[in-house]
Amino acid sequence: MERMHPDNILSRTARRTRDANTVRLLATPAELVATQRRFQTRQARKRAAIVVAQVLSSPLGKLLAASDATGICALQFVDGRPLPRVWSSLRRRLGTDLMVGDTRLLRRLRTELAEYFAGRRRRFSLRVSYRGTSFQQAVWDALREIPYGATASYADGARRVGRPRAQRAVGAANHSNQVAILIPCHRVVKRGGGLGGYGGGLWRKRFLLRLEGSLRSA
Repeated sequence: MERMHPDNILSRTARRTRDANTVRLLATPAELVATQRRFQTRQARKRAAIVVAQVLSSPLGKLLAASDATGICALQFVDGRPLPRVWSSLRRRLGTDLMVGDTRLLRRLRTELAEYFAGRRRRFSLRVSYRGTSFQQAVWDALREIPYGATASYADGARRVGRPRAQRAVGAANHSNQVAILIPCHRVVKRGGGLGGYGGGLWRKRFLLRLEGSLRSA
């Protein structure tokens, strides 16, 4: 048997001791990566669920505006209803609590609405956060395709979503729209030229259509 020199034995022992006391960065175990991803997903969902709301003034009266992490999720006319009641109604419709505050999206909304009412903006750049069924969302997408200064009938809307006989369902989806002006349901009129209905009141519908130049007398 080969005998090892005492100096070599001491050298190897010292090296093993140094290795045992060294702290190294190891590859992150897969289970920790999965845990982190689940945590990040939960945090993202929590952030997306937060809805910030505020009351705006406008030429058409007070507006209750709200945004979440993805876009504008509400823009409603308050009218003479008690604000707490409107607030509670919106909270039920959105299915989440509302927090009074301000966001980058809401600041941009105020700017773009001011430009719109001044006649300097024809198209909004803001993202809209839909809260509805797939059919309602298809109808709202079709509404956003109606150009500034133009109008469309309920029959037109039904054809756009591929349901030509679903005019009543299209009308119901219009009525369920929570984001006035940005989703321009005011541009939907009767086939014969009548104004039809509008959740914000016909006087507001006339105002908006005249502002956009699609209604000259009514």
